Amino acid sequence: MADKFIVLIPCAGNGSRFGGAIPKQYTKINGQTVLAHTLKVFLDTPEIDQIILVASRDDTYIDEYAKLSGKIIIRKIGANLRAATVLNGLCELICNDDDWVLVHDAVRCCLTRVLLEKMLAQVKSSKVGGILAVKASDTVKEIDLQNPKIIKNTLKRNQIYLAQTPQMFRYGLLKKALMNTDLMDITDESSAIERLGLNVEIVESNAANIKITFSEDVYLASYYLANLSSHT
Repeated sequence: MADKFIVLIPCAGNGSRFGGAIPKQYTKINGQTVLAHTLKVFLDTPEIDQIILVASRDDTYIDEYAKLSGKIIIRKIGANLRAATVLNGLCELICNDDDWVLVHDAVRCCLTRVLLEKMLAQVKSSKVGGILAVKASDTVKEIDLQNPKIIKNTLKRNQIYLAQTPQMFRYGLLKKALMNTDLMDITDESSAIERLGLNVEIVESNAANIKITFSEDVYLASYYLANLSSHT
């Protein structure tokens, strides 16, 4: 039996840095919500078998998205920590250890099908998994934590990648990694896998695959969604 490809989207964040009256994944861009844009690329990709949305228990918006496709499953078991929300979602899945889970940010809505299929093609032969990431273009400075206004070091830019999502790992490994680490320290799935001493592949991405964090990011996402074709 072929390995399944399952997308897990944590939707329990409150978007405190974004502001606004509703969670940022339900903000509208170009006539559709951010989450609707995010889901489209996965719904349009035949290789994707299932999409699980992990929302907070009091989310009154999420139920509408089950109507988009029979592939979509909604679980209101979100936690305060992103990593805990992901782990809760993993525990709900019925699949084999070797099946693939692609964890994707609910508000990273400019992912294209070409970039997604590039990732599937490159990573599916791996025993561990990989992530989308983009090379750093700016000079990266490390600060002194005791005095955050002071530069401690200048890092070598050619060794720096900025992590994005999806982050794609074997189900069994990802679940094991998250169950055996301090979730407070985990800001992405790759860091949990790395703690197992395993090698994570990088799939070259681009700067257009942005995550909406601040309100001004909506304008940039609107431009990309209107102007980027599926061939990017």
